Amino acid sequence: MTAALVIGCGEDRDPLDTLTTNPTASAPVSGSGPNPSGNPGDASTSSDDTGESVTEGPSTTAPTSTTTNDPTGAPPGNRELCNRYIECVAVTNPGGLLDAQEDFGEASSCWTGTPADAELCITACKAGLAQGHALAPEEPACFECAADDECDVGNGETCVEGDCLVQTPGSAMQAIWDNHCVEACHVQGGSAEGWFVLTEDLAHDSIVNQPSFEAPLLRVAPGDHQSSYLWHKVNGSHIEVGGNGVRMPAEAAPLPQDVIDEIAAWIDQGALP
Repeated sequence: MTAALVIGCGEDRDPLDTLTTNPTASAPVSGSGPNPSGNPGDASTSSDDTGESVTEGPSTTAPTSTTTNDPTGAPPGNRELCNRYIECVAVTNPGGLLDAQEDFGEASSCWTGTPADAELCITACKAGLAQGHALAPEEPACFECAADDECDVGNGETCVEGDCLVQTPGSAMQAIWDNHCVEACHVQGGSAEGWFVLTEDLAHDSIVNQPSFEAPLLRVAPGDHQSSYLWHKVNGSHIEVGGNGVRMPAEAAPLPQDVIDEIAAWIDQGALP
């Protein structure tokens, strides 16, 4: 799947147009020290305590170099957003990878200007990730967040399945349904519509306290994931409880174990909306 990710702000203007770069460091002042001419070939003579002539020339000691940190002071965690955006472009639009690297990579002017310049780039990368995540919701490289501190924690957001969400008992589950179950299957008009629909408006009522068509269990039995056929279906233990068919999601890799455990925890805590 390839798609172009367009990032801009204002009047269709590349945010990098406003970036500035640090001025070059000033050259050392010549004429200081024992060799005022600054010419490494110059030398002068003087006498030591014995009266012998002593030649004074340039120092043979190499100058000590120093390195500086990122002049913008951009927090590494925030720069990670731009690194992940570049990875997302590599997956969804390989033809745009070079431009993304030039605009937001380590050598770009994002990180050699002012903190405001860096913040502008970080904002642009976040917008690009949002576009990429919408185009490829199951692609980890395009997740909008990788940790809670990349979300608006002050307003109650946490990182759930790559999305920044205000956490409610059911919102974490909806992110899982959206990322793994809804597309082309458990959606109105999808291949699994006759079984149940997992879009946000219908998911809870479609599965909680509803009987399964395949096994003598409820799809979701609040308080008991072992009695919930949906959990067995994604856990791969559905045959053991009298079910049939294939493990879910169909024609895709099994859900990560931590996601399966999250579903179990949600059920055990009451399967709240």
